[in-house]
Amino acid sequence: MPRLLTAALGLMVLVAGSSPVHAQSIQNAAIAEALFREGQELMTAGKVADACAKFSASLQLDPALGTLLNLAACHEKQGRFASAWAEFSDVAARAAQQGQKDRESYARGRVKALEPKLVRGSIVVPQPVDGIVVTVDGNPVPAAAWGIPLPFDAGAHLVEATASGFETWRAEVTIPARGKGPKIEVPKLLPSAKAPAAPGATVAAVASPAPTADPAPAQASAQKQAAPEPASVAHSEAAVPSEVLAEAVESGARSTPRLVAGGGLLAAGLGSAGTAVFFGLKAKGLAGDRDALCPPGQACYSQAAFDADHDARASQQLAAITGIAGALAVGTGAVLLIGAFGDDGAKAEQDAKGAPDAGEGWSSIWFAPTAAARSVGFSFGGIF
Repeated sequence: MPRLLTAALGLMVLVAGSSPVHAQSIQNAAIAEALFREGQELMTAGKVADACAKFSASLQLDPALGTLLNLAACHEKQGRFASAWAEFSDVAARAAQQGQKDRESYARGRVKALEPKLVRGSIVVPQPVDGIVVTVDGNPVPAAAWGIPLPFDAGAHLVEATASGFETWRAEVTIPARGKGPKIEVPKLLPSAKAPAAPGATVAAVASPAPTADPAPAQASAQKQAAPEPASVAHSEAAVPSEVLAEAVESGARSTPRLVAGGGLLAAGLGSAGTAVFFGLKAKGLAGDRDALCPPGQACYSQAAFDADHDARASQQLAAITGIAGALAVGTGAVLLIGAFGDDGAKAEQDAKGAPDAGEGWSSIWFAPTAAARSVGFSFGGIF
């Protein structure tokens, strides 16, 4: 009876509590880190607006606390005090949850310093219609916030009010750099003038003309029938039975793709493992720089220390992610190579015994996540 071989490989990756791995792709993590570093360079060069844009884009890909802290500092330098005040408040709350007392203390100090600089305005909706949505620069303002003083960044803002079945109302409001902000009153929305499509309306179908007969195919068929058949085939083709040719092609097609894929995954996995080692060593060095600038247990307000801490955490995450990816790639490549060589050995044994072919390589492949109390990972394998 056919021989059944099962190859399985389980990979368990321990995740330490001090180095959480975020559910994000390696590419997004790398892009977020590149954007963060570019923002730091732009801040150093005095290009504040460009730096804020880079920090904001990095934060969307990886909501790291250090990135949010840098974005808040950038907005404060840009004069966007309301944004900076909200972001520093968020930093203080998140730092308190994570036990980072230095960052919490620094952020709370900035919140207190920014409060006198805030310009507050209000949005009132005296006659709201059903389903109305009010936005400022595309950001919804909940009904609970209508009528209360809200902090605004200085400059122009677009206020809109929309509701299904009503015309959209919009207005551009300018907020002063200091003093008291305006009271923005949203009027009652007017019913929309657009009439809905009549029910049951149909679109007339236009019949296309019937295609005219083309005599060319008939002539080509007649010429093909009139053409004489070749008297014989080449000797090299007639000498080899078609069954033998089909078997040789099938055998090569079974093993070659898995050899190529297995070797490629093995090489990629080793490269990813090397990358993980690099980021691990980098994280260790950055952590040492952070501790040198701000010894543990002492109050610290050094921006350089905050940056080093952010970089160390990002490097730890990249080391863990690339390590997992490398292990998975090496394991998958090994399974594919074992399957490819197993096919050749089984085929040779069957040919020697005159036995029929047991199968065509992998008959099934499985891949599933695994989890334990303090570990996560993946298991995969196959039957061939």
